[in-house]
Amino acid sequence: MKLISLNDNTVKFGPSTSEATLKNLGAASITFGNTTIYIGTFQESSNNQDPIVTSFTNGSRDWTQYYDTSGIDGRGVGLLWNGISQNLYGVFTADGGSQGANTFGQVTQGGWLSGYGSGGGAKVSVLLKLNPATGASEAGTFIRAQLANGNTNTLMPVDLDFVGNQVVFFGDSFFTPLDVNRQRFNNQNPAFNSPFDYRVVLSPDLSRATSAEAIGWNGVTAFGASGGQGANRYGGGLFLALSLSAQIGVAGFGHPVSTFGTVINGINIEHIFDEGYYLATNPDVATAVKAGQVESGYQHFLVAGLAEGRGPFQFYDEAFYLAQNADIASAVLSGALTSGLQHFLSFGHEEERDPSAAFDSSDYLLSNPDIKSAVDNGAIASAFEHFANFGLTEGRFSDVLLFDENYYLANNADVAQVVNAGLVNSGWEHFLTFGQTEKRDPSANFSQETYLSLHQDVAGAIANGGMPSAFYHYAAFGIAEGRAI
Repeated sequence: MKLISLNDNTVKFGPSTSEATLKNLGAASITFGNTTIYIGTFQESSNNQDPIVTSFTNGSRDWTQYYDTSGIDGRGVGLLWNGISQNLYGVFTADGGSQGANTFGQVTQGGWLSGYGSGGGAKVSVLLKLNPATGASEAGTFIRAQLANGNTNTLMPVDLDFVGNQVVFFGDSFFTPLDVNRQRFNNQNPAFNSPFDYRVVLSPDLSRATSAEAIGWNGVTAFGASGGQGANRYGGGLFLALSLSAQIGVAGFGHPVSTFGTVINGINIEHIFDEGYYLATNPDVATAVKAGQVESGYQHFLVAGLAEGRGPFQFYDEAFYLAQNADIASAVLSGALTSGLQHFLSFGHEEERDPSAAFDSSDYLLSNPDIKSAVDNGAIASAFEHFANFGLTEGRFSDVLLFDENYYLANNADVAQVVNAGLVNSGWEHFLTFGQTEKRDPSANFSQETYLSLHQDVAGAIANGGMPSAFYHYAAFGIAEGRAI
């Protein structure tokens, strides 16, 4: 479960403001269990503002924290919570910076950008990792733009998200946004103007950036699958493997999908290929499928998409792979390789090269010591091979699954009983046969009731017998149509 909440405007409150007042003010907040945490701005004096975060459990205040009480103005903007990792983040703005006591700079020393930079007056963003039990800041980074003269320029927060356990920050950047190496982007498309949509993916401890992009710079004209407010965002971000799509009997626009086993250096493509994702992120292919010019996205991928470096699912990003591996980028440019994806599937995963910012091989092995042992002993070639062939179905990345076997059995005790008794083979088999029409939810990420409330046309089709379930519609049509969930 992830929770994201940002203030649309500056919301002011103090250390004695009641929870009822905070709710009336509309302060950005996240709630887990019986605890709700609020973020905003404390008007310390007529000419000074400080960021403030406060926590309540069952109506009683737990703690209140300020994160920069120096003379600069700081404001609390939003909160991000990962219920799986129990990681809490706060995003703030600052009109300047220093490294003294009671400043953001105290906690950002180990961050990707350790300080405000040169100059002053420009409003920048600050991202902090917070202790949910005390509110204390545990790690942090500044996020800013830079002028040609080296002075800091404005970069405002717009949205937050997770990719796995990594933090995704979206912002509006003025001249000039920075790359992962903290350098200014240097190739602007004149068709795009300031401020620029900016996205940076950061490690959980905020010490490094694994990906940074800005629309209008270095060839980027739209963000890829991991998101971006106001950009071409892959709606939902949930994964449904082709082998499951085939059992539903549809993919993308409702066409049947013929599956045929294709294994590349130990990676079963059927296990990782997400038909809905492929069509949603490749509109030209979706158009061809809809027109009957090609049977499915899967067929297109095997015939052309693999060589073109089109990602088969959300855990591969061609641009990221080439940017992180200059030797592979050179080989592709020279024609020695057809794509970075070809290299990754054939060699890269065994060389512990990461396919995208969404999958970190080292973190996967660290989180799964049994897999690390198997890789070390040669039983499995790589972290990614296990992830692709087994990890998803084992629920090791359950926060991205459209159907989660573990979730389904845990939340449907009657189904777990019949599975244990051998009356049905799996929760998935039960869901396909009975559960979806009984409005049972396939995972924590997809609510059938919510989907129907958002899409009355789908509700009408189900009521009239033209569609079996909300889940069926989303898997068959909704993903490719970009429908909200």
